[in-house]
Amino acid sequence: MAKDYADRLQAVYPDGPYNLLGWSFGGPVAHELAIELRRRGCDVGRLVLLDPVLGPTGPTGTIGDHAEGESRILEVLLRSGRIDVPEQSAPLTYRQAEELIRQQGEVAEFILPPLEFFEFVVQNYVANQLYLLEHVPDVFDGDMIIFSAQNENEKNCHVSNWRPYATGDITVYPVDCRHDDMMTAESLNVYGQQLKLSLEA
Repeated sequence: MAKDYADRLQAVYPDGPYNLLGWSFGGPVAHELAIELRRRGCDVGRLVLLDPVLGPTGPTGTIGDHAEGESRILEVLLRSGRIDVPEQSAPLTYRQAEELIRQQGEVAEFILPPLEFFEFVVQNYVANQLYLLEHVPDVFDGDMIIFSAQNENEKNCHVSNWRPYATGDITVYPVDCRHDDMMTAESLNVYGQQLKLSLEA
């Protein structure tokens, strides 16, 4: 993936410098992309990671499980639409999510993407979890900036684990939100100005 992205970046912007940003799974992708660009002799201006993951999320036994992936993505979508998701023992399905939306009354059903597109998203999520399971990060020869979700359930969950994978400084900015909320308007209002300053410094 990093080699493909590097080819695409250089085709459009052959000279750099490159400012790279990745959120969640995009964190290790951006990290590896920075390493690949440096291998090619390119200048990486900034490497910014938004609550990056180092390995698969969730219980190990569920990695690669389509139903668990579907349930995880549905919960994120529903919660972002402020729809309550009740506790249940079995994974949430697309049809159950549609019913939860209908029960909300005034909430529009467009919160859920069309089923065909949703299936594509789930397949990508499952594949990405498997990539993370196999991925061994290399070392980036430079500085990193990490914006880390710091709500009461996720404080310092993985930031220190990145230390072996960068030779330069790692600057960490805590953000009072959940991992899944890093890109919401509310969270961006909290750390957006610092992100802007970090890119411009």
